[in-house]
Amino acid sequence: MSHLCHVESEENSSEKLFILFYNIFTSAFLKRIKNGNFITS
Repeated sequence: MSHLCHVESEENSSEKLFILFYNIFTSAFLKRIKNGNFITS
């Protein structure tokens, strides 16, 4: 049972990590669009 809880918490932390990176990427992407650097070389 404790193993199941461990796996569950691991999934939650990885999901939070994904959301964190997604937010960072999105904000950086929006900044790029605002600065007019949408097209990257």
